[in-house]
Amino acid sequence: MYKQIKIINFKKLDFFISKEIFTPFINLSKQKKEKLKDLFIKKGMYDGDILGCVNYKKKNKNLILECRKIKFFDKLMQGIDKDLFPKMIAVNALIFVEDSLLLIKRPKGVYDQPGEWDFPAGIVPFSTSMEERVFDRIEKDTGIKKNYLILREFLHFIVILPHAIAFFYPIKCKIKKELLNEFLKKRLKKEDFILLPLKEIPLFLLSKKFVFPDILKNLNKMSIN
Repeated sequence: MYKQIKIINFKKLDFFISKEIFTPFINLSKQKKEKLKDLFIKKGMYDGDILGCVNYKKKNKNLILECRKIKFFDKLMQGIDKDLFPKMIAVNALIFVEDSLLLIKRPKGVYDQPGEWDFPAGIVPFSTSMEERVFDRIEKDTGIKKNYLILREFLHFIVILPHAIAFFYPIKCKIKKELLNEFLKKRLKKEDFILLPLKEIPLFLLSKKFVFPDILKNLNKMSIN
């Protein structure tokens, strides 16, 4: 569960993206950096460029993000628990299936919030659009392909975390709930996913650890069509 978050609402989003690599200050020796890099590679983590926000500001009702290319490993070495720039750009998929929402459990080996319940989500590689990343992450996490999904525009707020800026995309799944449940059982362990009825969200949050509890409990108040 993220405890240190800030929510910013906006009407319009402006992205300013530079292809120049931004290298954050990392207070580690060269030897320590090499050891950490070897550890990340052994864990199978993504060794590449991601989209990082080096500055953001709100002007009137518009949100302006200044982004650069950053190395994923550099950000991990900087420390994801520290409130520092650059912040990784992350996308979250709010997948609605009839009267329910699809949630998954984060793998134990993931770099952040392992074992907690979450939306399908991922960090955005530099050469990939946020929309492409949403579809890619959904297929990797659940096996559901793009042609079974209807993507809506991202919700007009962001969540600022110490290490990332999170966007949220409402998505309608065209597969019937019963059929999707059977499909997911063949791909995932039963205990690693849930098709949660919206009316049961309050009870779910009382008994489970969820990465974004404030977002989940306020879904019914959001304008999602």
